[in-house]
Amino acid sequence: MTTPLLRIRGLAVRYRSGPAVLGGLDLDVQAGECLALVGESGCGKTTLARAILGLLPRHAAVAGTIEFGGNDISRASAKSRRALLGNHLGYVAQDPYAACDPIRTVRHHIEEAWRAHGASVPPGVIEQRMSALGIGAAATRLRDRPHQWSGGMLQRASISAATVHDPELVLADEPTSALDAELADGVLHAVRRASRSLLLISHDLRLVENHADRIAVLRDGRIVETGQTGSITTSPRHEYTSQLLTAADTIRSAPRPAGDSPRPAATPPVVTIDRVSVTYRSGTQHDPGAARRQPHRPGRRDRRHRRALRIRQIHTPPHRERDRAP
Repeated sequence: MTTPLLRIRGLAVRYRSGPAVLGGLDLDVQAGECLALVGESGCGKTTLARAILGLLPRHAAVAGTIEFGGNDISRASAKSRRALLGNHLGYVAQDPYAACDPIRTVRHHIEEAWRAHGASVPPGVIEQRMSALGIGAAATRLRDRPHQWSGGMLQRASISAATVHDPELVLADEPTSALDAELADGVLHAVRRASRSLLLISHDLRLVENHADRIAVLRDGRIVETGQTGSITTSPRHEYTSQLLTAADTIRSAPRPAGDSPRPAATPPVVTIDRVSVTYRSGTQHDPGAARRQPHRPGRRDRRHRRALRIRQIHTPPHRERDRAP
Protein backbone atom coordinates (compact mmCIF):
# COMPACT_ATOMS: atom_id res chain seq x y z
CA MET A 1 0.00 0.00 0.00
CA THR A 2 1.37 3.43 -0.94
CA THR A 3 2.33 5.92 1.76
CA PRO A 4 -0.26 8.73 2.04
CA LEU A 5 0.84 12.19 0.97
CA LEU A 6 -0.69 13.53 4.19
CA ARG A 7 -0.90 11.24 7.22
CA ILE A 8 -2.42 12.49 10.48
CA ARG A 9 -2.45 10.31 13.58
CA GLY A 10 -3.88 11.09 17.02
CA LEU A 11 -4.15 14.83 16.38
CA ALA A 12 -5.59 16.63 19.40
CA VAL A 13 -5.90 20.42 19.70
CA ARG A 14 -7.02 22.34 22.76
CA TYR A 15 -7.23 26.12 23.18
CA ARG A 16 -6.04 27.23 26.63
CA SER A 17 -8.10 25.47 29.32
CA GLY A 18 -11.12 24.83 27.11
CA PRO A 19 -12.35 21.47 25.79
CA ALA A 20 -10.49 19.66 23.02
CA VAL A 21 -11.44 20.99 19.58
CA LEU A 22 -9.89 17.95 17.89
CA GLY A 23 -9.76 14.71 19.85
CA GLY A 24 -7.33 12.08 18.54
CA LEU A 25 -8.11 12.57 14.85
CA ASP A 26 -6.73 10.19 12.19
CA LEU A 27 -6.82 11.15 8.51
CA ASP A 28 -5.04 10.22 5.26
CA VAL A 29 -4.90 12.06 1.94
CA GLN A 30 -3.44 10.09 -0.95
CA ALA A 31 -1.40 11.69 -3.73
CA GLY A 32 -3.62 12.71 -6.64
CA GLU A 33 -6.96 12.46 -4.83
CA CYS A 34 -9.53 14.93 -3.61
CA LEU A 35 -10.63 14.21 -0.05
CA ALA A 36 -13.60 16.22 1.21
CA LEU A 37 -13.73 16.85 4.96
CA VAL A 38 -17.37 17.57 5.80
CA GLY A 39 -19.01 18.67 9.03
CA GLU A 40 -21.16 21.35 10.62
CA SER A 41 -19.81 24.69 11.81
CA GLY A 42 -17.70 24.42 14.97
CA CYS A 43 -16.76 20.76 14.51
CA GLY A 44 -13.02 21.54 14.08
CA LYS A 45 -12.55 21.72 10.31
CA THR A 46 -10.72 25.06 10.25
CA THR A 47 -8.65 24.10 13.30
CA LEU A 48 -7.45 21.04 11.40
CA ALA A 49 -6.46 23.18 8.39
CA ARG A 50 -4.57 25.60 10.64
CA ALA A 51 -2.79 22.74 12.38
CA ILE A 52 -1.58 21.39 9.03
CA LEU A 53 -0.42 24.84 7.90
CA GLY A 54 1.21 25.67 11.25
CA LEU A 55 -1.09 28.65 11.81
CA LEU A 56 -2.52 27.77 15.23
CA PRO A 57 -2.18 30.44 17.96
CA ARG A 58 0.67 30.11 20.43
CA HIS A 59 -1.63 29.19 23.30
CA ALA A 60 -2.99 26.09 21.48
CA ALA A 61 -1.90 22.75 22.94
CA VAL A 62 -1.23 20.24 20.16
CA ALA A 63 -0.60 16.47 20.38
CA GLY A 64 -0.24 13.80 17.72
CA THR A 65 1.64 13.74 14.42
CA ILE A 66 1.15 15.35 11.01
CA GLU A 67 3.27 13.71 8.32
CA PHE A 68 3.56 15.37 4.94
CA GLY A 69 5.58 13.65 2.25
CA GLY A 70 6.87 11.19 4.84
CA ASN A 71 8.18 13.88 7.22
CA ASP A 72 6.61 14.86 10.54
CA ILE A 73 5.87 18.59 10.28
CA SER A 74 3.83 18.91 13.47
CA ARG A 75 6.85 20.14 15.43
CA ALA A 76 8.80 21.77 12.63
CA SER A 77 10.17 25.27 13.14
CA ALA A 78 8.34 28.31 11.80
CA LYS A 79 11.06 28.75 9.17
CA SER A 80 10.67 25.15 7.97
CA ARG A 81 6.89 25.47 7.85
CA ARG A 82 7.10 28.70 5.87
CA ALA A 83 9.31 27.01 3.28
CA LEU A 84 6.51 24.47 2.72
CA LEU A 85 3.77 27.05 2.20
CA GLY A 86 3.15 27.88 -1.43
CA ASN A 87 5.81 25.57 -2.83
CA HIS A 88 4.44 22.33 -1.36
CA LEU A 89 1.25 23.31 0.49
CA GLY A 90 -1.29 25.67 -1.07
CA TYR A 91 -4.14 27.33 0.78
CA VAL A 92 -7.45 28.81 -0.39
CA ALA A 93 -9.24 30.76 2.36
CA GLN A 94 -12.97 31.05 3.02
CA ASP A 95 -13.40 34.74 2.25
CA PRO A 96 -11.50 36.00 -0.81
CA TYR A 97 -12.08 39.63 0.15
CA ALA A 98 -10.49 39.15 3.58
CA ALA A 99 -7.54 37.39 1.92
CA CYS A 100 -6.72 40.44 -0.24
CA ASP A 101 -5.27 43.83 0.63
CA PRO A 102 -8.11 46.23 -0.28
CA ILE A 103 -5.78 49.05 -1.39
CA ARG A 104 -3.73 46.82 -3.70
CA THR A 105 -4.65 45.48 -7.11
CA VAL A 106 -5.75 41.92 -7.74
CA ARG A 107 -2.51 41.43 -9.70
CA HIS A 108 -0.51 42.39 -6.60
CA HIS A 109 -2.37 39.74 -4.58
CA ILE A 110 -1.38 37.01 -7.04
CA GLU A 111 2.19 38.30 -7.41
CA GLU A 112 2.72 37.84 -3.67
CA ALA A 113 2.89 34.08 -4.31
CA TRP A 114 6.24 34.69 -6.04
CA ARG A 115 7.47 37.57 -3.88
CA ALA A 116 6.99 35.59 -0.66
CA HIS A 117 9.74 33.24 -1.89
CA GLY A 118 12.00 35.91 -3.32
CA ALA A 119 11.17 35.01 -6.92
CA SER A 120 10.28 37.26 -9.84
CA VAL A 121 6.99 36.96 -11.68
CA PRO A 122 7.35 35.37 -15.15
CA PRO A 123 5.94 37.69 -17.85
CA GLY A 124 2.42 36.89 -18.98
CA VAL A 125 1.91 33.95 -16.61
CA ILE A 126 -0.70 35.62 -14.41
CA GLU A 127 -2.80 36.67 -17.40
CA GLN A 128 -2.64 33.15 -18.84
CA ARG A 129 -3.64 31.54 -15.56
CA MET A 130 -6.55 33.90 -14.97
CA SER A 131 -7.79 33.46 -18.53
CA ALA A 132 -7.68 29.68 -18.02
CA LEU A 133 -9.82 30.14 -14.89
CA GLY A 134 -12.49 31.96 -16.90
CA ILE A 135 -11.59 35.63 -16.34
CA GLY A 136 -12.08 37.60 -19.55
CA ALA A 137 -9.88 40.59 -20.44
CA ALA A 138 -7.53 39.43 -17.68
CA ALA A 139 -4.77 41.95 -18.44
CA THR A 140 -7.19 44.82 -17.87
CA ARG A 141 -9.17 43.37 -14.97
CA LEU A 142 -6.04 42.53 -12.98
CA ARG A 143 -5.53 46.27 -12.48
CA ASP A 144 -8.78 46.44 -10.49
CA ARG A 145 -9.03 46.51 -6.71
CA PRO A 146 -10.63 43.51 -4.95
CA HIS A 147 -13.96 45.30 -4.37
CA GLN A 148 -14.35 45.70 -8.13
CA TRP A 149 -14.47 41.92 -8.61
CA SER A 150 -17.31 39.58 -7.74
CA GLY A 151 -16.78 36.94 -5.07
CA GLY A 152 -16.51 34.15 -7.63
CA MET A 153 -13.95 36.05 -9.70
CA LEU A 154 -11.84 36.96 -6.66
CA GLN A 155 -11.88 33.39 -5.38
CA ARG A 156 -10.48 32.31 -8.74
CA ALA A 157 -7.64 34.79 -8.19
CA SER A 158 -7.00 33.18 -4.79
CA ILE A 159 -6.98 29.74 -6.43
CA SER A 160 -4.43 30.98 -8.94
CA ALA A 161 -2.23 32.40 -6.16
CA ALA A 162 -2.46 29.14 -4.18
CA THR A 163 -1.43 26.95 -7.10
CA VAL A 164 1.21 28.97 -9.00
CA HIS A 165 4.02 26.75 -7.70
CA ASP A 166 2.10 23.52 -8.40
CA PRO A 167 2.11 22.36 -4.74
CA GLU A 168 1.67 18.69 -3.94
CA LEU A 169 -1.39 19.45 -1.78
CA VAL A 170 -3.90 22.31 -1.67
CA LEU A 171 -6.09 22.97 1.38
CA ALA A 172 -9.34 24.69 0.47
CA ASP A 173 -11.19 25.81 3.61
CA GLU A 174 -14.86 26.37 2.71
CA PRO A 175 -13.83 28.08 -0.56
CA THR A 176 -17.46 28.67 -1.57
CA SER A 177 -18.93 29.87 1.75
CA ALA A 178 -18.95 33.52 0.60
CA LEU A 179 -20.47 32.69 -2.82
CA ASP A 180 -23.95 32.20 -4.18
CA ALA A 181 -24.99 28.60 -4.75
CA GLU A 182 -24.95 29.14 -8.52
CA LEU A 183 -21.23 30.02 -8.42
CA ALA A 184 -20.11 27.41 -5.89
CA ASP A 185 -19.94 24.44 -8.23
CA GLY A 186 -17.88 26.33 -10.80
CA VAL A 187 -15.36 27.45 -8.18
CA LEU A 188 -14.98 23.92 -6.83
CA HIS A 189 -14.39 22.67 -10.37
CA ALA A 190 -11.71 25.33 -10.81
CA VAL A 191 -9.86 24.51 -7.59
CA ARG A 192 -10.06 20.76 -8.29
CA ARG A 193 -8.67 21.21 -11.80
CA ALA A 194 -5.82 23.43 -10.55
CA SER A 195 -4.72 21.09 -7.72
CA ARG A 196 -2.60 17.96 -7.87
CA SER A 197 -4.10 16.76 -4.57
CA LEU A 198 -6.86 18.51 -2.64
CA LEU A 199 -8.18 18.54 0.92
CA LEU A 200 -11.57 20.18 0.44
CA ILE A 201 -13.25 21.41 3.61
CA SER A 202 -17.00 21.98 3.48
CA HIS A 203 -20.26 21.70 5.40
CA ASP A 204 -22.28 20.62 2.35
CA LEU A 205 -22.16 16.95 1.36
CA ARG A 206 -24.21 17.46 -1.79
CA LEU A 207 -21.94 20.25 -2.98
CA VAL A 208 -18.75 18.19 -2.75
CA GLU A 209 -20.08 14.88 -4.05
CA ASN A 210 -19.39 15.80 -7.69
CA HIS A 211 -15.76 16.74 -6.97
CA ALA A 212 -14.41 14.47 -4.20
CA ASP A 213 -12.98 10.97 -4.60
CA ARG A 214 -13.47 10.23 -0.90
CA ILE A 215 -15.34 11.88 1.96
CA ALA A 216 -14.48 12.03 5.66
CA VAL A 217 -17.23 13.16 8.03
CA LEU A 218 -16.12 15.17 11.07
CA ARG A 219 -18.23 15.59 14.19
CA ASP A 220 -17.13 17.20 17.46
CA GLY A 221 -13.46 16.89 16.54
CA ARG A 222 -13.57 13.21 15.53
CA ILE A 223 -13.93 11.38 12.22
CA VAL A 224 -17.15 9.36 12.40
CA GLU A 225 -17.17 7.96 8.85
CA THR A 226 -14.82 7.73 5.88
CA GLY A 227 -15.40 6.16 2.50
CA GLN A 228 -15.75 6.52 -1.24
CA THR A 229 -18.00 9.38 -2.26
CA GLY A 230 -20.62 7.16 -3.86
CA SER A 231 -21.03 4.94 -0.80
CA ILE A 232 -21.11 7.89 1.63
CA THR A 233 -23.82 9.75 -0.29
CA THR A 234 -25.99 6.74 -1.15
CA SER A 235 -25.48 4.34 1.79
CA PRO A 236 -24.23 6.27 4.84
CA ARG A 237 -23.37 4.12 7.83
CA HIS A 238 -23.42 6.78 10.54
CA GLU A 239 -26.56 8.60 11.66
CA TYR A 240 -24.79 11.97 11.60
CA THR A 241 -23.88 11.50 7.93
CA SER A 242 -27.54 10.81 7.15
CA GLN A 243 -28.50 14.01 8.98
CA LEU A 244 -26.03 16.05 6.92
CA LEU A 245 -27.45 14.60 3.70
CA THR A 246 -31.01 15.30 4.81
CA ALA A 247 -30.13 18.88 5.69
CA ALA A 248 -28.45 19.45 2.32
CA ASP A 249 -31.39 17.94 0.43
CA THR A 250 -33.90 20.01 2.42
CA ILE A 251 -32.13 23.25 1.52
CA ARG A 252 -32.00 22.33 -2.16
CA SER A 253 -35.66 21.31 -2.32
CA ALA A 254 -36.92 24.48 -0.61
CA PRO A 255 -38.99 26.62 -3.00
CA ARG A 256 -37.26 29.71 -4.29
CA PRO A 257 -39.00 33.00 -5.00
CA ALA A 258 -39.50 33.72 -8.68
CA GLY A 259 -36.71 35.94 -9.94
CA ASP A 260 -39.03 37.90 -12.25
CA SER A 261 -41.86 38.46 -9.76
CA PRO A 262 -42.85 42.15 -9.89
CA ARG A 263 -42.36 44.36 -6.85
CA PRO A 264 -45.55 45.68 -5.26
CA ALA A 265 -46.46 48.96 -6.88
CA ALA A 266 -47.16 50.58 -3.51
CA THR A 267 -43.67 49.93 -2.12
CA PRO A 268 -41.76 53.23 -2.04
CA PRO A 269 -38.05 53.25 -2.85
CA VAL A 270 -35.70 53.36 0.12
CA VAL A 271 -33.21 55.69 -1.61
CA THR A 272 -33.59 57.71 -4.79
CA ILE A 273 -30.47 59.06 -6.54
CA ASP A 274 -30.95 61.36 -9.48
CA ARG A 275 -28.33 63.38 -11.44
CA VAL A 276 -25.70 63.36 -8.67
CA SER A 277 -22.27 64.78 -9.45
CA VAL A 278 -19.21 65.38 -7.28
CA THR A 279 -16.81 68.31 -7.72
CA TYR A 280 -13.55 68.59 -5.80
CA ARG A 281 -11.70 71.79 -4.81
CA SER A 282 -9.70 71.76 -8.00
CA GLY A 283 -12.98 72.25 -9.82
CA THR A 284 -12.77 69.00 -11.80
CA GLN A 285 -15.71 66.68 -11.88
CA HIS A 286 -15.31 63.14 -10.58
CA ASP A 287 -15.15 60.51 -13.31
CA PRO A 288 -15.98 57.04 -11.86
CA GLY A 289 -13.98 55.32 -14.61
CA ALA A 290 -10.81 57.32 -14.04
CA ALA A 291 -9.71 55.24 -11.04
CA ARG A 292 -9.77 52.13 -13.19
CA ARG A 293 -7.81 53.70 -16.05
CA GLN A 294 -5.08 55.34 -13.99
CA PRO A 295 -2.43 53.28 -12.16
CA HIS A 296 -2.63 53.50 -8.38
CA ARG A 297 0.00 55.70 -6.73
CA PRO A 298 -0.02 55.43 -2.95
CA GLY A 299 -0.68 58.90 -1.56
CA ARG A 300 -0.53 60.50 1.84
CA ARG A 301 -3.82 58.90 2.89
CA ASP A 302 -2.56 55.39 2.00
CA ARG A 303 0.66 56.00 3.95
CA ARG A 304 -1.28 57.24 6.98
CA HIS A 305 -3.55 54.17 6.77
CA ARG A 306 -0.63 51.75 6.66
CA ARG A 307 1.14 53.59 9.51
CA ALA A 308 -2.01 53.40 11.63
CA LEU A 309 -2.26 49.68 10.97
CA ARG A 310 1.34 49.17 12.10
CA ILE A 311 0.70 51.17 15.28
CA ARG A 312 -2.40 49.13 16.08
CA GLN A 313 -0.53 45.88 15.51
CA ILE A 314 2.29 46.96 17.84
CA HIS A 315 0.01 48.16 20.65
CA THR A 316 -2.75 45.57 20.48
CA PRO A 317 -2.99 43.91 23.95
CA PRO A 318 -2.52 40.12 24.13
CA HIS A 319 -6.14 39.51 25.09
CA ARG A 320 -7.25 41.13 21.80
CA GLU A 321 -5.33 38.80 19.49
CA ARG A 322 -7.32 37.95 16.43
CA ASP A 323 -6.67 34.22 16.22
CA ARG A 324 -8.96 32.84 18.88
CA ALA A 325 -10.50 29.45 19.48
CA PRO A 326 -13.44 28.72 17.25
